[in-house]
Amino acid sequence: MRKWIETVLTHPKTILVITVLLTIFLAAGLPRIHFDPSTKVLMPQNDPYFLMGERAKHIYGDNRTFLIAGIEPRDKSIPLFSTQLFNHMNELDLELNEYKDFNAELEDSRFQTILETSGVKAVGSGIVQEKNQDKQSKTLSEENPESNLDSEILGEESTNQERNSDENNLDEEILNENKSKQNTSEEENLDKEILEGEETSKNQQEKDSQENPEEAVWDLTKPFHEENYAEFRRKEREFNFDHYKLVSLNEIAQNLDSNAMRTIRTAARMANLADFNKKLTKGEFEDFMEAYQQIYLYKSAEIIKYLMTPISGEDIEGTKDELKPVDLLPTDENGHHILPKSKKDFEKLRKKLLKNPQFRSVLYGTNPDGSMRAFGFTIILRTLKRYKVIRNILWNVVMKYDHYPAKIYFLGSLVFNKIMTEFQQDDLRKFLPLVVLVIILTFYFNFRSGRGLVLPTITVVLGSVWTIGLMGWLGVKLTMIGTILPPLLIAVGSSYSIHIFNQYMQELHNLHTGDKKQILLESMTHISTTVWLAGFTTFISFLTLLLNDVTGLQSFGLFAAIGTVLAVVLAVSLIPAALMILKVLPLRKQAESDAPKTHNQFIFSIILFLSKLSVKHSKFVIAIAVIALAIFGYGVTLVKTETSPVQFFKKDTYIRKASSYIGKVFDGSYVLTVILDSKQENGVYDPAFLKYADRLRQFIAQKEQEENYNMLHTSGFTDFIKRMHMAMNGDDPKYYKIPDDRSTIQDYLEIFSDEDEDSDGRIDVFERTVDREFRRIAIAVRLGERNGRDIGTEVSRRAMNRIQWFLDNQPNPNGYSYMIVGEPVNFVRLGQYIVRGQIKSILMSMVIVALVIFLLFRNERAGLTAIIPIGLAITLVFGAMGYFNIPLDIAQAILSSIAIGIGVDDTIHFLNTIRRNLKKGLDLDSAIAKTHEEAGLAIVYTSVALIFGFSILMLSNFKPIFYFGFLVSSVMAATTIGALLGLPAVIHFFKIDVSKERKGKIFDKLNLQRFLE
Repeated sequence: MRKWIETVLTHPKTILVITVLLTIFLAAGLPRIHFDPSTKVLMPQNDPYFLMGERAKHIYGDNRTFLIAGIEPRDKSIPLFSTQLFNHMNELDLELNEYKDFNAELEDSRFQTILETSGVKAVGSGIVQEKNQDKQSKTLSEENPESNLDSEILGEESTNQERNSDENNLDEEILNENKSKQNTSEEENLDKEILEGEETSKNQQEKDSQENPEEAVWDLTKPFHEENYAEFRRKEREFNFDHYKLVSLNEIAQNLDSNAMRTIRTAARMANLADFNKKLTKGEFEDFMEAYQQIYLYKSAEIIKYLMTPISGEDIEGTKDELKPVDLLPTDENGHHILPKSKKDFEKLRKKLLKNPQFRSVLYGTNPDGSMRAFGFTIILRTLKRYKVIRNILWNVVMKYDHYPAKIYFLGSLVFNKIMTEFQQDDLRKFLPLVVLVIILTFYFNFRSGRGLVLPTITVVLGSVWTIGLMGWLGVKLTMIGTILPPLLIAVGSSYSIHIFNQYMQELHNLHTGDKKQILLESMTHISTTVWLAGFTTFISFLTLLLNDVTGLQSFGLFAAIGTVLAVVLAVSLIPAALMILKVLPLRKQAESDAPKTHNQFIFSIILFLSKLSVKHSKFVIAIAVIALAIFGYGVTLVKTETSPVQFFKKDTYIRKASSYIGKVFDGSYVLTVILDSKQENGVYDPAFLKYADRLRQFIAQKEQEENYNMLHTSGFTDFIKRMHMAMNGDDPKYYKIPDDRSTIQDYLEIFSDEDEDSDGRIDVFERTVDREFRRIAIAVRLGERNGRDIGTEVSRRAMNRIQWFLDNQPNPNGYSYMIVGEPVNFVRLGQYIVRGQIKSILMSMVIVALVIFLLFRNERAGLTAIIPIGLAITLVFGAMGYFNIPLDIAQAILSSIAIGIGVDDTIHFLNTIRRNLKKGLDLDSAIAKTHEEAGLAIVYTSVALIFGFSILMLSNFKPIFYFGFLVSSVMAATTIGALLGLPAVIHFFKIDVSKERKGKIFDKLNLQRFLE
């Protein structure tokens, strides 16, 4: 360390130039950063439940794309069945259907008219050659529109590397399905039973896969590539705006067909353009064209796979020899639906909706008494790799109609992700300047000098910029906890900067009377050693997050560790280099004594009080600590895990309000999928299998499951069979059941005349419920809010266990098997990984910190002593979480690492200073008092900066981040008190001499101190 400081002081200008160059390079990576709030970036890529869920999407589609819009009258003066409301809904229906059925001629004509009206030129026709479409058209994940939104902070395009960084690693996973056993613990049931399947030999699996390629999808020992992604039928085009002539949105609309205005409004909303009469500037028109082209391209992909609305919805009609889909509303000669106008028309429609049980909670929602309250628009999208662009488009399409006469609630996983991303961006924009402001104020009040404000501030900001810029260059995404990282790095960096500059302030008198370079060399070497010790243990503590199986936490831990190293390097390089170049600060006025005047007499008096208390009443201090440890230790056992995204939002946010509404009126939108396997091709023709599936659905439909397990609605293949049976029997409700004869079911499926667009052997409306060989069926189970109980991880876990319990206890002579997949499963698994990772992280961090300090001090008692205040602080905070019902979520999962990593800094600073004083010949009591005087202020200043810096996170829109800010601030306060009160009390009571070093060849070789000298 001494050699490094000597180099810095000898070549300060070189150090500053290198710092500037590195900053320019790494800052260029900032625009490349983007957010990904999805579960996929958090889940371990080898988790069997996650893998099966990903493969299930290949067969049944992605349930994350399930979206529901609840529409009801905006006030009581408007009836639900009214011309006014239906005209409004019809506008939304017409616009959504353009994403389902692409009218190429019309859309191309609209696009060309806009270009001609504005004078803008486009490169190429944008049309994909139909005969070569399979080869030439790209999947949506590879198209440029995705990259237009990839850069979330500074708006620049992401690299190809980023756009492809989501490629899954399924090829490398080798996992076998195992038959679960019933008589295991609840946690073991979840681990073993969700993916239930009979064991088969490896040879038999290979044989089955060769005979039926679909079997390879379910075999986790086989490589799997998802290739069934939606494709554009149009290419993205570049524009030449050189000849753009100022136009308004209304002028554009005047040259288009009347229906095009809906798309114009959506594109304008996406581009934040409100005035349709205003002439658009070139920049505004560019934004408009970017939004319009995104809409155009996703329409060309017919991105909406399934759309069910009261306007364009279909029912099933049966005759003697035919089953066919029929529109709920009649159509005119142009194919437009004729809206009901009279009471008779509305009553006819109402009866149609009530006649088919499948429509409840899909086409209409109900009040608690069962009466109709709202209409539903249900959307399911085609499978994509990323949904960022389309979720933004659909949000603007639907919410554009959230005005009189309708009130709309729009919900689904994609809506969660959209709003979560926006909240993350808002948090980051809000946090960074506020955290920097708090740090600046802390520096100012601590040091009362310009350089005491500027140098530490520049240092901490650069540490954050370097780290986030590096992430950008490497294509690493910010997950849902990513907003914590920048303020965390600034707060961590402030700690090291304060220690460095505080040491400079203590040496002012000597700097005015002695050799500047030599005094800076001695003082900076001493304090830099302390900073490196603290930084190293913080680095190790963050690295322990790599032990957590949660991918997002691994990434966070890695870059928090890297950021810590960069913060230390900047603190021990930039500040000493600048101080060497600058003139020495003038001395402040002295008190009557020869001692320099302290920066803050009030804080200093508190430090002296703690010093006396720790020495004169050490036994009392230790007794209080033991009692607190016992009380809060019990609270730790009460901590619960929460990973469900709906719980991340505060009560007054749109997400919570919409979730509550959809849960009460439409029976929820949080979907898990139960896949039942008949074990034979065409097994779904067997009435016994369908009745087995229907018994499960009837069980879930019981009031008990709704009240206790939040399971509110199911849908599946049996709905179609029962509706067909009913239709073929004069729509008599008593025939809404599974037929008893296999040939009847087979006949129904053969005579049902509906589309099979992709020619995979399944009617399109069946695709989300049955596989291609008609062997397995998928039952979608919706979870939602009930009795004031929100959907959370615990509720999801209990619901899954309840389904498992039922299936495991049903007669099953045919050996049917099942598995449960979906987002709720992923979040339950995520919670388990967080708990396991937290335990491993705490234990490993404590052991490593104790070992490192032992090797640095060559004193085992110093190593054990160092973990006392940290362990106490962690116990107090986690115990408080248990008592105050604060859940352990994805954000709190890093709490212990931060508590240990940052909290140990104060401990190391205290231990290193007391060791130096003991080596000077002071007795233990005097050394403790002297250490409080020398290190106490720096420890308090550091903690104040950290506490106020992390308190800024309490302004977050996310509950996990809010709690995180509160808890980390509490941890910092606890570790500060532990370092200034608990640690010296223990040292005094047990007479621990941290200056004594173990001797011997082994200890000499293991001496890490020499690397810092």
